[in-house]
Amino acid sequence: MKKYLFIAEKPSLMRDVQSVYKKNQSLIMQQVGTIDFTALAGHVCQLIPPNGYDAWKGRWEELELPMIPKQFKIQVIPGKEKMVNNLKKQITKEHYDGFIVGTDADIEGNGIYYLLQAYLNLKKENTLRFFEHSLTENEILKSLLSMTGFWTTPQHVHMTEAFLIRSHMDWLIGMNFTVGFTIRSKNIMRVGRVKTPTLKLIYDNCESIDHFVPKKDYEIKVTYQDSFSGILLSEDLKSNQKFETELEAKQFIQESLADCATVESIEQKKETLVPSPLYKLSDLQTEAGNLYGFSPAYVLELVQSLYETHKIVSYPRTDCRY
Repeated sequence: MKKYLFIAEKPSLMRDVQSVYKKNQSLIMQQVGTIDFTALAGHVCQLIPPNGYDAWKGRWEELELPMIPKQFKIQVIPGKEKMVNNLKKQITKEHYDGFIVGTDADIEGNGIYYLLQAYLNLKKENTLRFFEHSLTENEILKSLLSMTGFWTTPQHVHMTEAFLIRSHMDWLIGMNFTVGFTIRSKNIMRVGRVKTPTLKLIYDNCESIDHFVPKKDYEIKVTYQDSFSGILLSEDLKSNQKFETELEAKQFIQESLADCATVESIEQKKETLVPSPLYKLSDLQTEAGNLYGFSPAYVLELVQSLYETHKIVSYPRTDCRY
């Protein structure tokens, strides 16, 4: 019988899965094998910065850009050495047949395990992916009994590749541009693929708010004898016709509707609207903020509680709406 180590991204998930495992141990052992459990605390490994490479140990002014590693090196995130060392000792002592990736069911979750296994040089044989859909007992059991190969299933392979592309580009752009702009400007310039354009968007938004000039526009509304009304549409019939001044709107009425207007046809139809998709976290934060004034952090706290404690919503930290 194969023996696996379940590596959860956080202790709360480990406890939930471990509880289901104990309740259904005979069934899981029959279909999967025996399972030990351990938990991380999010990312525990990261790409090494430039000064970790022999070629780029000098002063920034002396570095030859661009810095492009032939192979990206990985190190433990400072402060998490004890956690990784304990995990390494456990793996060495127990001689597991394989591993179960229990990180979050998204691209970043795959990346957490990829960096860890690369640093510890874990074998890739018999590595299974526990893909979490919700934390109810039935769903956890279903996920445990339907795990697929982390290194062979196209979905997991592509998610891992997406993480590598993202993380490598973050490194290449962030490290090279930070050094280059700092040397040129003689000031510390933290430039990144995400941070810099995001700050530019924030700056542009602040500028538009600070220099906002309110203005009025005018529409033409017609009230008919049959007690219904209509608003004049633009020529493309996709939006209401707007006039910059009241005078322009009145001139249009005088020129086009001076004598009378005739209703040529009326079309009535019923439409069936399907329910809107479920919330994703960002939409929920926006709507809760508009309705109740909740901050995004408070909404996340509430949803995380509904997910972990009450188990009535699916995984919240994702853009998936299904």
